[in-house]
Order: sequence, then structure tokens, then C-alpha cells
Amino acid sequence: MTLAIRPARASHTPGDEVELIVTTAEAGNVTVSITQLDTRVALLDTATTGGPVVLRWQTPRQAPCGYGVDATLTRDDGEVVGSASTAFDVLDHWTEYPRYGFFSDFPENADPVAALETLVGFQVNAIQFYDWQYRHDQLVATTDIYQDPLGRVLSLATVSEAIDASRASGLATMAYVAIYGASASFWSEHSAWALYDSGTGDPIAFGDDFLGLMDPTRGTSWAAHLLGQCRQALEFGFDGIHLDQYGEPRQASNASGQPVDLPRAFAEFVEDLKRAHPGASVTMNAVKNWPIESLAASPQDFVYIELWPDTPTYQQVLDIVLDARRRSGKPVIVAMYLPADRPANVATLDALLTAAGAWRIEVGEHGRLLTDPYFPNHQQIPKPLADTIRRHNALAVRYLEVCGPPAHQDDTVVANSDEALLAVARRNGRHTGISLVNLPDPTLRWDQPHPPPPSIEQFQLDISGVRGVEFVWYATPQHPSPKPVATSDNGDGIRIELPILEQYALVWFESDRTAQ
Repeated sequence: MTLAIRPARASHTPGDEVELIVTTAEAGNVTVSITQLDTRVALLDTATTGGPVVLRWQTPRQAPCGYGVDATLTRDDGEVVGSASTAFDVLDHWTEYPRYGFFSDFPENADPVAALETLVGFQVNAIQFYDWQYRHDQLVATTDIYQDPLGRVLSLATVSEAIDASRASGLATMAYVAIYGASASFWSEHSAWALYDSGTGDPIAFGDDFLGLMDPTRGTSWAAHLLGQCRQALEFGFDGIHLDQYGEPRQASNASGQPVDLPRAFAEFVEDLKRAHPGASVTMNAVKNWPIESLAASPQDFVYIELWPDTPTYQQVLDIVLDARRRSGKPVIVAMYLPADRPANVATLDALLTAAGAWRIEVGEHGRLLTDPYFPNHQQIPKPLADTIRRHNALAVRYLEVCGPPAHQDDTVVANSDEALLAVARRNGRHTGISLVNLPDPTLRWDQPHPPPPSIEQFQLDISGVRGVEFVWYATPQHPSPKPVATSDNGDGIRIELPILEQYALVWFESDRTAQ
């Protein structure tokens, strides 16, 4: 590695000073160009005799904005011997573009700083602390060393240190909380608080009686108890609450035999939690996209959807995410579990979700890959896949104004090609971004292994519904710096010539108006 560069922190607010850490083993001059879309906004340089150096830049008071960082290392004789790229963004609040990672291991005498240090390079800006709690019904342990519900020996001091280490790196912390899960003992002692099967009248268990399900309806004893537990978690130091549910049951009754409206109960619990703690961030898992209608309308800060193989095609994933964005008007994070030996699936999903303006939770402590709904079953990421993920995520952050949550789907702009690709147009003011995904068959299953698609080279893209376009820019994860592309009038818009599409590419432009 001749040259590497990364931001020191995961998040920045308007007016912050950004620190860029440059690492090289060679002597020379480091030049760093900072760009916003296609405009250079700063040029920094420093001499180095080898080893890390830090360059600083004061951000403008404008948000949300993504910035690209391109560094070169030049010897005294003028020879360029290294180059590297990264990105950072400036947000008023991290939930404007939430980018989840995860933390799930909390043993005694751990080193959370080392466990978290790789996450900034993956452009993560928030951490879901998964299964950190003592019990589902008593979140914060009363002793430092405790066993979690599955018998893992954890340390409350490690949890606290991980929160501090996250905050020092600019990472927000979200405490995992099951909205209706209770330990078997608590469940049996509070049977009047439980959920019951509407058909049999039996109390509803989860995981072979590992947990019992409680009634989260507004005003119930369980809802009041869990709100108190969430308050304690926030007082312990977390920045927000990540609520979970199990997707089933979808119908249930209370102890009196009355039907429980779970979608309403979920949304009202989110509302009550936000009202009690307006400064805390809150989201709730829409398992299998249920109940997206009520959760999208709730005051949660962003939408979180866990998808399973019953929505198996890439097209279904895209449709679900775009629908959630339309319903909520908020950013979307998706959880989907893929093993490390399916790099083509991982790359395709990441490209597809960026096209939809969403993010996938996939990287956690020590740069490990999320491959299982029980997060501690994470896997090592092979270096080629890790490099692919880093490059893709950096591109998504760099151009967030045209491919991130600030840009909204624009069906009046249509991009067509003779090649088998998927194109999604999104608009942010006068800027339009078109994400191109190399996906020959959108009905391909994401949950089954498949090879990477062959690259598409030297192809044309016809873009209709636009007028007044003078310049079109193009970037890929492999070549993130903006490159101008030739345009011509095709009678209904413009035609552009593009050099290559490997997995994902982005084109963007500024236009006077759309065709009516």
C-alpha cells in the first residue's frame, strides 16, 4: 500500500473541521483534492517523510452534502507513485443519511477502540448494539459481569466503553430492544401482560419458550414497563433505540381475549418513545416489510426493513425500498443476510440499494460481515470483497446529493439502453442522478449464489424527459472522480456515451426543466 487516506471521524456537522489521515511509507508531497459533485472546493498539500500525516479542512455551513477526497503522492522528481480516494459527508444530523454498522460482542477486557476502528473506512455513521442487554425485560444489568439470555458472558463496562469509543469516532449508538420480548420467568409471572393466540387462547412463546411475547398496546403495563427500560438505556449512554419484532404473530389477543392491533401498537409505541425522548433517535424493524403502512407513518427517524427469501428477487427488493421511501419520505436501511462466499450477491444488493437511495447493514466490529439474523454469527470478509464494499460505500457518500436520501425518485426522467441494465433516476432540485446497475435479469434471486455479470463496455444511454443539459458527469466505485461524458440531442432528451459498467455507475447532470 503506497498511499491510503481516510477521515478521522464518521460524521461531521456544518462548520466542523474535517481531519483527513494520510498514511504512506514513502517520502514525497501529498496533494489532496476535495470536491462536491463535479466542483473542486479545496486543494490541500503537505510534505511527508513517510508515516501518517493529518490534513484539515473547515467544512461549509451547508448540509446535507457529500464530498469526494482524491489524494496523490508525488516524489521530488515529479513522479506520481501513489493515489487513493475516500469520502465524507456533512449532515445536520446523522439520521439524514443513516448508515448502520453493528456491534455484538461485549466480553470482559475487550478493546472496543480496536473493534471499531475499521468501521469509519466503510462509511458507517451509526452502530446497532445487538444483544447487549441483560434480559429483554431488564435491559441494563445491575452487575458488571452478566450472562445474556443465551448464556454469553458479557461485561457492562465493555458496553459502556464501546459507546464511548463510538462517540469518539463520530458514530451514533442505537440500543437493540425487542418491543414485546420478555424472559420466560418474567413472562410467566406477568401472564396478564402477555399476548395470546387468537385461535387457541394460549400465550404466545418465541423460540421454544425461550421468550414470551407481551402486549405492547399503548397504556398497557408492559408498554409502560418497556418505556421505562428504554429510558434507562438512554440514560446509560445510548443515542437512540432500535426496536425489533419477530414478524409473527400478525394477529393476537390480550389476556381478556380482546384483539390486539399490533401495527397500531408498534406505531404508537414509537410515538410515545419519541415524545418522551425527543432528542433520541428511534427506528423499528419492519420484518418482511410488515407493517410498513403504520411504521412508515410513525415518527421514527428512518425506516428499517428486514427482508427474507420470501421476497427473493432483486426487483422485489427494489420495489419494496422505493415504496418505503415514497410512504415515509425518510431514509431506509435494509437488513439482508448473505454469506461471505457470495461476493456477486453482496455487490449486486449494494448497487441496487444505492440506486434506491438506501443503505444495507453489513459490516460490524473488526470489519466483520453480517451474515445471520443472530448478529454474533458474523464472518470474516475476504479482502477483495472488503475493498469492493469500501469503494462502493465511498461513492454513495461522495455523491449523496444525487444518489442518497436527499434525492427522490423521478419517474418523469427515463433512461434506456440497448444493454441489459437497470436505471433509476432521482432528483434533488436542479440536479438529477441516474444510478445504473448491471443486472441482466432483475428476477434473479438474491438469496441464491450467482456469478458476477459481465462488464458492459462502450454503450449508449438515452435519457428522456430532460432539457437544458450542458454537462453530464460519470463516476464508478473503481473510478470515483467525476468524468465528463459526451452528450448529443436525441430529439426527446439527450444521448450519452459511457465507457464501462461493471456493477454500479452513476451519471448526473443539472437541467433547466423536465419535459412536460
